[in-house]
Amino acid sequence: MFPETTDFSRCVVHTNDEHDNRYDIEMQVTDHHNLVQRVHYYQTMNALDAYDKGANYHDANKSYVIFICCFDPFQLGAQFYSVNKHLNEFPGHRVLDGATDIYLNATSSRHEVPAKLQTLLDLIAHRDSGQTDEFEVKLRKKIALVKHNKKWRADFMRLSLYEMDHEYDLKQAKLQGQNEERIQFVAGLIRQGQSKEQILSFLTTIMNIPQDQAEEYYRQATTN
Repeated sequence: MFPETTDFSRCVVHTNDEHDNRYDIEMQVTDHHNLVQRVHYYQTMNALDAYDKGANYHDANKSYVIFICCFDPFQLGAQFYSVNKHLNEFPGHRVLDGATDIYLNATSSRHEVPAKLQTLLDLIAHRDSGQTDEFEVKLRKKIALVKHNKKWRADFMRLSLYEMDHEYDLKQAKLQGQNEERIQFVAGLIRQGQSKEQILSFLTTIMNIPQDQAEEYYRQATTN
């Protein structure tokens, strides 16, 4: 939470609420122009994780990916951006797939968010929040504690691009494991006598897998 310390400072939080909704929160200091792609990747991983647990498609927990940015991610002047799916032909019709993307512009002072969140953004941006409530006091105490924790600061400063890449590789490995499981699943459907059309229809319609990826799963299942 200290933008002045390093070009790639990050504060990453992965948590669930009492309803098992998933929240991935990350602070981004530098604009690498890949936030939308990263959010899409995180949402994909969250969906795979939810279905791994055996959740019915209708009961899968909601997923929120939140980026707190020290820049305006879309250069539109807003402080708060939220993204949900909509039908292109009917922009007012929202697709309730459970995924919500949120981008917060900490540099903005437009006050488009709730008071406590505004206080947090003000502290991140080193602005006077104008608040003296208990929430701000707790935040300032926690920040002061962390800043004076030499071990934490040393660990934080050692966070390198190599470590970020390693984290990405681990997620890629997990995704590869999911691909292998799906190929085996398709192979099982083939052994049960289901036709290619039936299998591809199930993968694309029920599992929401893109057509080209579904065909690739089928191809690998028939060649292994």
